Amino acid sequence: MSKKTIDRFTILEALGGSGAQSTVFKAQETLAGDVQRVVALKVLPVIAPNEKASEKRFFNELKALLGLAGHPHVVTLLAAGLTAGTPWLALEYLPASLAAVATDQGVSADQVAKMLQEVATALDAMHTQEPPLLHNDLKPANILLDRFSTFKVTDFGSATFNALESTHALGTVRYAAPEVLSREFGKVCPATDLYALGHIAYEMALGARNYRRQFPAVFEGVSSSKEATPARWMAWHCSLETRAPALQEINKDYPTQLGMIIAKMMAKSMADRYVTAKELLADLRARHAAPAAAVVPAGPLSGTGAVVAGKAGPAKPAATTAAAPAPLTPKPAGGPAYYVRLRGQTSGPYDLPTLQRQARHGLISRLHQVSSDGTSWRAASSVEGLFS
Repeated sequence: MSKKTIDRFTILEALGGSGAQSTVFKAQETLAGDVQRVVALKVLPVIAPNEKASEKRFFNELKALLGLAGHPHVVTLLAAGLTAGTPWLALEYLPASLAAVATDQGVSADQVAKMLQEVATALDAMHTQEPPLLHNDLKPANILLDRFSTFKVTDFGSATFNALESTHALGTVRYAAPEVLSREFGKVCPATDLYALGHIAYEMALGARNYRRQFPAVFEGVSSSKEATPARWMAWHCSLETRAPALQEINKDYPTQLGMIIAKMMAKSMADRYVTAKELLADLRARHAAPAAAVVPAGPLSGTGAVVAGKAGPAKPAATTAAAPAPLTPKPAGGPAYYVRLRGQTSGPYDLPTLQRQARHGLISRLHQVSSDGTSWRAASSVEGLFS
């Protein structure tokens, strides 16, 4: 039985990373001298005559890849074409993704920092184009590794060249910033990609099992990360007063500066988040360049680099270098804040509108208990308007 071909490529097998809008294959291309090259062939649905929307999506992705050609942390485009109405992109074949190599125990802080540095470099190249190019669907499966352990960003099928454009398909809800889920939280912008990258780094650092423990409202009653429903993630991301504990709060030995950087990336309010990848890269470089005892965290990171003794002022005594980071999320501006508990697992604080949204989605039941101080608890049914 002959193997299927598309244009000059022979299909070998389907790969992970396929989605509703495309299928990715491992394929073989014959070059001059009968030399064989393996590629990742991304095949999109057939474009019918006058189907302008599908045609635009294909050419947008092609334009995005061409604009980033030669970048060391973006997957390389080898060829593209339309064959009998079927659009395809031939990309360098990188068999390992961050999703595939992630461990249940988490990886070292140095490896997390390396991933952040390399992916943020790619995002900086994207975001500084005119107009800015937004990825809109960063997730572990879209971060690949080559044989030199270099991280590369792939899958620009949801990318847009204008923050005001609506993406044709919502990115993975698990890593979606609040403004992606509801425009009431602001406009999608470069900080949106950085939020997703922060969640990826957080998961990479903790490992799957410990990661799930930090999101009790999302993973209650499920045994794996894949089973958590999109509705639970949407409720969590849209509760501005709820945050995951910083890495240095979970593990006292985790590098404080890196934990603060990741926490700032994950901040739900844009006012507390990195605005640009350049700001993120500055803090990552400062952390890497400075001796641990010389880094003086002064509240939330500014995005202009941490303060380093000898470069930004006189050296500080060692006793002053361990200042605790400032809280990354404020208390609700108006109305009471509620904590929620079930079977010993606590989440929050939430404001009342968020609590009501969660109840409507079935994430909070009358079996839950609530508290306004995290100490004294009462039945959830006692909160007026929660189940009405």
